[in-house]
Order: sequence, then structure tokens, then C-alpha cells
Amino acid sequence: AFCYERGSVSLGAAQEYFRVTRPHCILDRGQPLGVRLASPREVAADPTLKRFPLFSSPAARVAAPPANTGAGRVLYRRLQQLLCPASSALDLFGVSVGLYFREVALFSSFFCLAGLLEVPVFLYNLRFNGHTSGGEVAGSLSGLKGSQLSLFVHGLVAFLVVVLLSLGIWASYNRRVELVTDIDEALLTTEDFSVQLMNPPPGLADPDTYRDYFQQFGEVRLVTVARSNGALMRVLARHWLLQKKLAHRLEQDRRGTQTTTGDRFQGPFLTSLLARCFHRCLPPPPTDTLKAQVAALSAQASLMMARAAPERIPTVRVFITFERETGQRQCLKSCRRGLLQEAFNIGDERDQDYRREATSPLARYVLAIRQCRPPEEVLWEGLGSDRLELVMASFFSAACMAAFLAGAFGLVFLLRRTAAPAQVTSLTLSISNAVMPKVVRALISSFEKHPTESSRQFSLLFKLGVGRIVNFCFLIFLVTPFNERSSSAFIHQIRSLLLANCYFVPFLRTTVQSLVVWCKQAAALARADDQEELNAAFEGIPFSLGERYTDMVKTLWLGLFFSPLLPEALLVTSLALVIQFWVDKVSLLRLWQVRHSLGGEELSVVMHGFALAALPSHLWLSRVLYANWPFDHGQVHCWGFRCVVPDSVPPSQASLASFTSGLFSVSVFCLFALVTWRIVWSFTQSLVQREVQAGEHAATQDIAFSSVSMALPYLPQPDLPTVATGRSIIVADLQGLDSEDLPEDAVVVGGLLLGDSSESPFGNEKDPRRAPGVHGPQHLSHVDDLVLSKVADYRDRRRRSVR
Repeated sequence: AFCYERGSVSLGAAQEYFRVTRPHCILDRGQPLGVRLASPREVAADPTLKRFPLFSSPAARVAAPPANTGAGRVLYRRLQQLLCPASSALDLFGVSVGLYFREVALFSSFFCLAGLLEVPVFLYNLRFNGHTSGGEVAGSLSGLKGSQLSLFVHGLVAFLVVVLLSLGIWASYNRRVELVTDIDEALLTTEDFSVQLMNPPPGLADPDTYRDYFQQFGEVRLVTVARSNGALMRVLARHWLLQKKLAHRLEQDRRGTQTTTGDRFQGPFLTSLLARCFHRCLPPPPTDTLKAQVAALSAQASLMMARAAPERIPTVRVFITFERETGQRQCLKSCRRGLLQEAFNIGDERDQDYRREATSPLARYVLAIRQCRPPEEVLWEGLGSDRLELVMASFFSAACMAAFLAGAFGLVFLLRRTAAPAQVTSLTLSISNAVMPKVVRALISSFEKHPTESSRQFSLLFKLGVGRIVNFCFLIFLVTPFNERSSSAFIHQIRSLLLANCYFVPFLRTTVQSLVVWCKQAAALARADDQEELNAAFEGIPFSLGERYTDMVKTLWLGLFFSPLLPEALLVTSLALVIQFWVDKVSLLRLWQVRHSLGGEELSVVMHGFALAALPSHLWLSRVLYANWPFDHGQVHCWGFRCVVPDSVPPSQASLASFTSGLFSVSVFCLFALVTWRIVWSFTQSLVQREVQAGEHAATQDIAFSSVSMALPYLPQPDLPTVATGRSIIVADLQGLDSEDLPEDAVVVGGLLLGDSSESPFGNEKDPRRAPGVHGPQHLSHVDDLVLSKVADYRDRRRRSVR
């Protein structure tokens, strides 16, 4: 259904591709649970593949296995247990996605319990402001006098809320390792069999040398030697893309056909109309322009390879994949060295004995061995970046983000000073919040070169989380004049913000993302050269797990920060997390682009840190409100850890302010001590011995890597958007790998070129073994293999033929 002649583009086929390639699971006896997530291209390549939607129970869709099949019954029960619970089904997307949905549900429960503790405060406040017309400020602090503030009600509830949430966050953080282990045991992927060498010896790029050394821990299946050639990888990949477009254009010119062939614009009226507008306003580049771009990239690539001597392109990372999980565990256990040993090449007695007996060049070094990230998460262009440069770039992007927030603060403060309407101020805050993610993404992509997607999402979560907290919490409170912080208008503004964040923002975000992707799909429909490039634009909405965590952090902070003013804020926060869970779940299964594992638990650690930091902020606002309420007298300054309360303040209010100020001091001290102890202890321990990662606690499975379906090698690929490529472009020298070991849509630049293009990125040289008209491998003699990364497969040929 998805095979067309070259140049034939169909909107209906692309929409059918989107429908068919939604997340499905398929039976796979190579996995511990007997099922796995099917890739979109796998489902599209075989429409008859028996698959099961994740969003519904398979009991109504899957025929029960025969009664005389014991294994079938077990597999059926496992499948039913996997797909019926929401959290278990979402674990198929990887560790980070499974953790995210589990923690959203868990924190919703915590905040629901904390919101129930605030019910007595709401009822107490309702005694004094329940008579207000319209109920805009009912249950809030509005209408209360300073003498009506109660230490027993407001102070005790604040203490219980902080204690409950502290215990919940700490329990969730400690349970994280158990959750990661459970998710990791349910899925078998390439990283379960692999380790990475962080400090390969200089000048050593032979895969056989690494294979011979690591053979002592178990049978080595694959070795990937990654070199610092990110710029060359990108140039070669872009050259292949332009060469493909040029070949397609020349073929159309020879046939005398138009650029828009087939039923390109046959489909829904609005999509076809927008595509026609794009085709008129942004026509495809002419043939002469493509020729000039191809020639320029060809000259640039040739110059880069001429200047790049092999000794100038160091080896930055080596990935070793074992045939069994026991080999990976044994390697990680045996090579658990500290930072001091790795930095000064100091080994223990076992290392010295091995050095005297071994002849391998690697025996002279203390190797830094770490657990691998998934192959889809490695950013090959950033592997060669210097760590100090990355830190400096992160500080620079953080400074730019701080300047952006300062500008937003100054603009809102100026609007307040000039007595601008409240709608203008709210609109300014909304615009700054909408622009903020784009600013952060632009800063990270422009200045920071991260080695993994988790590292990039970590940076995004930290910067965007701080920005949204400042924008939604501190900025709104600080720009409000002192004597207006107890007004009904301000309280109504906060309540509207909480309700909008709960009900309106999730659906608005999904709608805006859908509109943006719809425009991109129409543009692809107007400019795509073939059906596979158009299908790539219909793979769904790209999503960022870091942004999803920032929305969760923003919701937590909004509820905790303003709960002293509005006691129902914690219950609204719990409801907002429930809505976020279901909106994200439906989006993941119906709208978002299907992506497999996104890495480990670093994003969860940062989120827990933000949640803990929200507790002192809750107490800080509590003491400021309780010391100055109802803001009709002189300002009570709360500096440091104490509030200087004048004698004119009622005794009950002064006691409450002193109590919350003491709670704030204790919380800040505990948080500072906890963070300091964690950092110092982790750093001290890492100097002596590497910390055991969460994935190493998982039990080993007696399953060979060769029998795991869709377990791909670590293949160097440039970080290009899929919508621009439609394929996985691999830039490496492959040794011993067949087409069955690569993704179905892979194009290999360097060593082999797999696909339907008969044009070489550096000419029309063809493999003499290749028959005319047969799509198969094509040798690229113009690409110097000495400057490319290497991927070697050491699987036995007899075993390969059996498979």
C-alpha cells in the first residue's frame, strides 16, 4: 500500500500511513514479556503483521490461544496484564516515558492527599468570606483580618502539608531505582547487552583490538568505534540528500513530467488548499540551484577529508555489544573504577597482574567503562565535544535565558507602573511563556553540543523549568503592588490562572501543536520528491519529554506557591496532573511521533529536585502573607530566616508569622543539607569507585542478542530531522554487517549505500557485482574509510545463516 513509482506522491497514502503506524505491540518471543512495541516502518512494510493497539484491551481483539497450548495461555495472560494497566503498556516506550507517566500519577495522589488537608483551612476561611457575591474569593484569605488568622488552623495545616509532601517526594525518589529496574527487565534492547568506553587510547581505532580485549568478559558481538567527525558526517548526509533530490529532478526532466505527479493534491480541501499555496509561494528549488548546492557540498566534503588526517580525528567513544547480558554485567562489575584511577591510570593488583600477562595495547590503561544509552539516543555529532566547552556553553545559554526573563520582568513591571489594563499584563505573560520554549531550544541547539539526548533534555528541563517557575510564580507576585496583594482582583487572577492551567492549557497546547504539524505536512506535500519523504512528515507530532516534565514542574509550583492564598490550589493541582496524564497518554498513542526509549532516569531526578525546592517557596510565601495580611499597614520585612513583626500586629498573627518563618528556616536548612550531602557523597564515592547505575540492578535474561528483534547496532548518524530525510542516514565504515542488521530504511554513506537510489553521493560509480536495475549495495570508493567511524560485526557466519 505504500509502494509507488518514483515521483508519485499521494496525500491519501500519507494519511493512511499515519493511521496504520500508530503505536502497536506485536508478539515477540525474544522479549521477556512476549511482546514489544512495533516500529512505524515495520508496520508499514508489512500491513498483514498481526498487531494489537495499546489503548484498548486485547481481550476483545485477540483470539484466545488453543486450550491445549500451555505456553500460549501464559503468553496471553502476560499480554493481557501488560496492556490492560495503563502504566505497564506505556513502559514499552522506554524507561523515561514509563517513569514520566508513573510519576505524574503518583504526584497527583500526593497532592490530592495534601489538598484534603487544606479542607479545614478552606472551611475556616469560608466563615469570613462565604457571603461575598459571586463567590470569587470564597474560601481564600480575602476578607480575613490579621487577628482572624489562626496558628492552629493555618500554621498546623501548612506544617502537615510540608511533611506529607516531603515524605511523598522522598519515597518517590527512592522508589525510582525499583521502577527503572522493573521497566528495564520488561524490555530487552541493545543497551542491555552493551557497554561504552569513555576514554579510548589515542590513535587506537581498530575494532579487532577492542574485541580481543573485551572477549575476556564474554562473547563480543559488535564493536562501534566512534570518531570525532561530526561536521563531516553532517556534510556527507546533506550531500546525499541533495544528490537524491537532484537525481529525482533530472529523471523527471528526462521523462518530461511535472514536479507534482500522481494525486498529490487529492484529499481534504483545506490541506490541499494550503499545499497549493505553499507550492505557489515556496516552489521547489530549480535544477541549476540543486546542481550548484551539490557541487559546493562535494567540494566542501572533499576538502574536509583531504585535511582530516586519521591521526587528527581522535577516537572519542567505543561501544561494545556482547552476545549475552552476563558479559555486560561482568564487564561493568570488573571495571568499576573511580575517577582518580581513571584520571591517573592507577589500577589495583588485579589490573597489574593482567597487564603483565596480556599483550593487548588496552592492558596498559585503566579504562572508564559505563553503561550505554540506547542507540536512538546517542548524538554522534556531540560525542567529540569537550566537556569544559559544553559547561561554558551551558552557562552562556543560561545567561541568555536570564536576560530574557529580566526583560520580561522589566516589561511587566513597566506595564504595572503605567497603570496598563490587567488584560495587557496577562497577555504579555502569556506571550513570554509561549515564546520561552522556542528561545530555550534555539539556545541549546545553537551553542550546546550534547553527547546524548538525555543530556540535551536535561539542559532543556533545567532552563525551561526555572524560566516557567519565575514567569508564573515569582513574576506575578512581585510585580503586584504591595497594597493590592489582598485584593479580590488579584486573588481572582490567581484562581483563573490555576483553572486555566488545569483545563485550558493542555488542550490548547495540543491544538497548537497539531496546527503547526498540519502546516508542515502541507509544506511537505507541496515540496516532497517521493512518497517516503512525504510519509516522514506524517509520522506524528514530535514531542520532547523535557518539556513535558517542565509542564509538570510548573503545575506543582503553581499549586504549592499560591496554596497559602487559595487553599483549594492543591486539589486543583491534583486534577491538573490527572488531566495532563490522560491528555499526554492519548497524544502519545494517537498524535505524537512514535519514539522508542529516550534514556534513563536523569529527568526524573531533576523533577524531584524541583518538587523539593517548591516546599521552601510555599513556606516563604506563607510567612510573607501571614506577616503582612491584609496589606493595609506598613510592610513587614522578612529578611533571611526571620520576620521583624512590629507590636501593632495582633498576637495571633505574629505567632503565625513566627511559626511559618521558623518552618521556612528549617526547610531551607534541610534542603541545603540534603543537596550538599548528596553532591559531596556522590562525588567522594565516584573518586574511589563508580556508582552502580539503576539498570545494573535488573536481572539478566538468558536470551542472546542475535535472537532479539529490532535490536540494532550503534550506527553513527547525523542529527538531522526525520522529516527532511525520510530515512536513517548512516555515515560509517561497516565491516561484516548485512542489510538485515540495519534499519529497513537505512542509507549508509561510506562503505555501503543501501536503498533505491542509483546515484552515489560522489558520482555514479557502481559495484561491479551489482546487476543492472537491482537495488542493492553500492561501494563508495571516494569516501576515505580512515576518517570514518567503524562498526564491526563478529557474529559467526554459520549462526547468521541459521537466523
